[in-house]
Amino acid sequence: MVVTRGRLAMAGLLAVALAVAGAVIVLGSPSPTGPGAAMGGSSSPRPSGSAPASPSGEPTASPTAASPSPAVLEDGTYPAYVRRVDVAAGTVTVDLIQTFEGREAVRAAMEDGLSRHDARAYLFAPVYVRNENPLLRTLPVSEDAIIRFADGCESSGDRTTVLRDLRRAITPFNESFYYSLSVDRGAVTRVEQHLAVVAC
Repeated sequence: MVVTRGRLAMAGLLAVALAVAGAVIVLGSPSPTGPGAAMGGSSSPRPSGSAPASPSGEPTASPTAASPSPAVLEDGTYPAYVRRVDVAAGTVTVDLIQTFEGREAVRAAMEDGLSRHDARAYLFAPVYVRNENPLLRTLPVSEDAIIRFADGCESSGDRTTVLRDLRRAITPFNESFYYSLSVDRGAVTRVEQHLAVVAC
C-alpha cells in the first residue's frame, strides 16, 4: 500500500507539473485576438515616405511632375522692363510686370497701399505699374526682330543693329519706360517701348 501511495503521489506531482508547463506554453503564444490579428496579421511597417514596392519587391520611384523652365514664355505679348541686352548672344533679360489704366489703375494703386487721393493721380498717368515678382527671364531675340520706340522711331534690319538701339534706350535703366514683348516660339520677335509716366 505504501508503494502504491508513493506512486500515486508521484503521478499526481507529474500531472501538476505537466499542467503548469502547458499553461506557460499557452500563455507565451500570441493571442489570435491581439493587436496583430486585429490588423490582419503581423507585418513590418514601411518607413514613412518610402516608395511602394513593385510586384518584384523592388521600390518603385514616385512620379514627379516636370516643372517648366521659368525662362520660357508662351506665345503672346507681355509688358516688361528690359533689364539687360546682350548683343553678342542675341538675348534680352526682362522683368515681367503688370500694367493698369484708368479706373483699374486707381483700384490697383489703392490695393497696393496708396491713399485714394494719391491713387487718383493714375487717372491721368499712362499706366500704373505693379511689379511683384523679381524673377528675371533671358530670352533669345529673332533675327528679324523689330523695335518701335515711344517717339515713333523704329529700329529694324539685322539683329545686331536692333539690339544696339535697344541697349542704348535702356542705359541707364529707369522705370520711365516699359516694353511690350511679342514672343513667338520662345523668341522675341517685336519690342514696343511705352511711356510709364506723364511726359514733362
